[in-house]
Amino acid sequence: TDLFDPQRPLDLPLFGGGTLGRPGAMVVSDGRVKTSDVVGLALHGVGRAVVGASPACQLLGQPQPITAVDGALLLSIGAQPALELLRSQASNVAGQRPVVLAVDLREDPRASPRLMLRGIRGIHESRKGVMISEQIRVGTRVAFAVLDGPAAAADLDSTLREMSRDVRGGMPRFGFYIDCAGRGTQLYGESGVDVQALRTRFPGLPIAGVTSAFEIGPGTAGAAVHLYSGVFCLVYAPS
Repeated sequence: TDLFDPQRPLDLPLFGGGTLGRPGAMVVSDGRVKTSDVVGLALHGVGRAVVGASPACQLLGQPQPITAVDGALLLSIGAQPALELLRSQASNVAGQRPVVLAVDLREDPRASPRLMLRGIRGIHESRKGVMISEQIRVGTRVAFAVLDGPAAAADLDSTLREMSRDVRGGMPRFGFYIDCAGRGTQLYGESGVDVQALRTRFPGLPIAGVTSAFEIGPGTAGAAVHLYSGVFCLVYAPS
């Protein structure tokens, strides 16, 4: 889940995105195009940065702790078998919208949820389990969720509003936006929704953006891989 050892988190804002296939990325350096599985850019002396991640989902229930797990196979959530919980909640989902697992990153359960999405890979009928895309630990708070355009737009607006407050009177200088390819017209039914939200919240701000297959943004410690999310880095001059 996290890209770094939680005991030794990287004390720097880190964000990004990825593509499928190899080589996965390229960069122009010294007038030459270089390709690699990973490329990066470090910025120094440009100000401070705040990074936020906004998932494109509507929760189907409140996050509950995982009470039994076998690797990436969720066996029970709260007091209920994981598969039974999934079926009871997904039965109310209209249409063909994908159902995902939302991992709650917040430390204080009373705070607003900070979510990281994971894909559902299958089910285990005899064990009443749900297989997800990576291993997860007992005690992690999770909830099933459905991809949803209106909820995605509302969460992005809330995330940008919170980031605007976080600069504490500083002057925004520029930003970077990493937008999941799954957040386009197939999610919203129209194009440019995320871009318009950025322009409305930060009018005139220079923003560079890319579309990604997965995103890298804040995790429980350091950074984490996100899915179906928009990750925004706001660079600002402190007041």
